[in-house]
Amino acid sequence: MMKLTVQTDSPERLDAYLSRPLNTTSRSKLQKLIKLGEITVNGNAVPTKFPVKTGMTIEIHADLEAKPKPITPPPLPEILYEDADVLVLNKPAGMKVHTSNADDREPNLVHALLEAHPEIASVGDRPDLRPGLVHRLDRDASGVLIVAKTQAAFEHLKTQFKERRVKKIYMVLVYGNLTKDHDVIEFELSRGSTGAMAAHPKDSEKGRDAKTEYDVLKRYATTTLVRAQIHTGRTHQIRVHFFAIQHPVVGDRLYKRELKQINLIPLDRLFLHAAELTLTLPSGEEKTFAAPLPKKLEEV
Repeated sequence: MMKLTVQTDSPERLDAYLSRPLNTTSRSKLQKLIKLGEITVNGNAVPTKFPVKTGMTIEIHADLEAKPKPITPPPLPEILYEDADVLVLNKPAGMKVHTSNADDREPNLVHALLEAHPEIASVGDRPDLRPGLVHRLDRDASGVLIVAKTQAAFEHLKTQFKERRVKKIYMVLVYGNLTKDHDVIEFELSRGSTGAMAAHPKDSEKGRDAKTEYDVLKRYATTTLVRAQIHTGRTHQIRVHFFAIQHPVVGDRLYKRELKQINLIPLDRLFLHAAELTLTLPSGEEKTFAAPLPKKLEEV
């Protein structure tokens, strides 16, 4: 066990104070250890914001030098297409796409990619976190995802996404009966105080522009199946847009609301599936990649 005697000119929150003498350990890891009771003050478990004062004793019970266990990569998802430039996958629901921070040890798609294609390790804007990735899918969503295998391919694909020349089609089941067979949702989106995304009226200048176009495919007693095309690629765009018009996505545990006279469908994932992706490959060929609706969603 390591012990530190606090020396400070004024009271200071515990995690902030520790970030100086333990500067080789990330703040997020320190906060996690405090929450687990692995770091105590005068023998007591305290919150991360606990104000430490001169003379207090901080006890660190965890071994900060211990090396984390190696991550076992998950299996690479189904390959829909592959050439020298790109890899197109059918990502399953439940698989996280990439690491969120240095202390994130959960196996994800990037681990599977690097295991199968180590040459991707240096590709992209942030190869340390998301090598080869030009777009993402939510953990609990499934469907078509394209990965660049070379830097040239990455730049080629990135330009198309940035210029909104990529056609992205999703199959989505939402609660309630949508009154229009076809419509366009254009709420602006911004990051809310809780970390979730928030919707604002178009031209309010409170968020970034976002456009979702949809067509109703089938109406059920309490839900509506739609084919949605996103013309922008904002975080959680489809989920927030349908939530904003009072029709949340089935299976969404974040953007949800109380629905009167509707029994919620028990689903441990989002009914959100990236069904088609159309773009131009580095070879110059325009191609559409498609992934069928997963069996679980077909059953719903």
